[in-house]
Amino acid sequence: MLCLILPFFSKILLICTSIFVLIYIITYFLNFRNKEKRYIHKGYLIVAGLLAISFLIFAFFAPYFIFINPAKDLFLSANEDSAATIYNLMSPFIAIAAAILTFMAFWVQHSANNEMLKNNEKQNVEKQFYEMLQIHKQNVKELQWENWTIQSSIADNILNINTIFPSNNQYSYHQISGYRIFELHLIEYFFIEESLLKAINILQRNENITINYKSVESWKKIISFSYDIYMQGISSLKKNYNKQSSKNFFDTINDKDKIIKIKDNIDQKNPLNTFTTLPISIKKPIFQEDKNNLLPLYLYFLLSYFKFNMQPYDINLSYSQNYKLLRGANLFSGHYDELNRYYRHLYQTVKIVANYDSKIISYDEKRKFLRMLRAQLTSDEQLLLFYNWVSGPMYGEDWEKQNENHFFTEYRMIHNLNPENSNIFIELGYDNIIMWIKSFNPDYNDYDNHPLFEFENR
Repeated sequence: MLCLILPFFSKILLICTSIFVLIYIITYFLNFRNKEKRYIHKGYLIVAGLLAISFLIFAFFAPYFIFINPAKDLFLSANEDSAATIYNLMSPFIAIAAAILTFMAFWVQHSANNEMLKNNEKQNVEKQFYEMLQIHKQNVKELQWENWTIQSSIADNILNINTIFPSNNQYSYHQISGYRIFELHLIEYFFIEESLLKAINILQRNENITINYKSVESWKKIISFSYDIYMQGISSLKKNYNKQSSKNFFDTINDKDKIIKIKDNIDQKNPLNTFTTLPISIKKPIFQEDKNNLLPLYLYFLLSYFKFNMQPYDINLSYSQNYKLLRGANLFSGHYDELNRYYRHLYQTVKIVANYDSKIISYDEKRKFLRMLRAQLTSDEQLLLFYNWVSGPMYGEDWEKQNENHFFTEYRMIHNLNPENSNIFIELGYDNIIMWIKSFNPDYNDYDNHPLFEFENR
């Protein structure tokens, strides 16, 4: 009897195997050609529908496969009613088709429910993003830059608002607010950075020290040190020294007459300690070659001289033609209190969008949201954001980190910055800076074909 039944089951097995192989090929093709899950789900439904139809069609031919089998006499003799026999042969395949169709109905309903939940969640994210975008705009509007302009002074002078103005000078108060202030912030930062470079040159000349600052690591130190003064103020330089020993030095150097004498002494290429007693350093120097940590003292002197004498100390800045925009500003007093909330909120807005579940919001949708946010940032804002990141863990290190956030490389949040006035881009070269930033993200080339910076297309 076994030899009579085996041919029948072998045909059934062959047909089922062929159907499943066909399903596997179609599914593999759909997965390969379509990365988005909604297309894959549609493909599964099509395959399941074809499978159900195949079982329905096969149900009508099942009796034929059996009755052409030599075992047909056995089945006919066991069941006198041939119609019942045919029904019994067809019903399993019809039941399988019905089960597949039922599963499809549940699957479609389940997918529809999930899609509805996904759309609701996506709407909540969009609502949250637009609310945070409005808060960002409000934060920018509240940023202010105060200027006191003395009418009788030289047009390009930059004055300290803490100065006691002579009674014969007329002065007026001006206030700038909104995104325009970032141009002034950038000029102040560049001035501090250029002053630090000038201090390095004077230090090397007067103290017979050779410092190499042409590498990325050296420039990270320069930017970090300059940015800390920009955010915390000139008083932050004092934290590099013992408070008691440095008190006399920093108090003395705030005397205008003393500063002029120190300037004359430095111009004669004499070391700083030949004129005044230097404080004891308690922290590591910026550069290893500067064992006595004299660089902050030279920088403190240059910035103080600038404030008291209302002109740069022999510094040729690319931004020098814009010094008049800073006229009367309270320079080097620090901007941490006013900018901390701005940067913190900007970072949280990007983080919420970038780190959201990709099953809910795709990468392309995230890029669309963050392009809208980036469109609110001026080129000066984006360049300052770059310096905020380079400055290290105290400020914006988390914007782009190895094996963590990739808000610059993956989402191009500094895409529109202008590097033409940036020392690090000029000294190290545009291509080297681009390669350095990309090195934080080994998957950079997997996102899209857009360049990291807009200026790469020029």
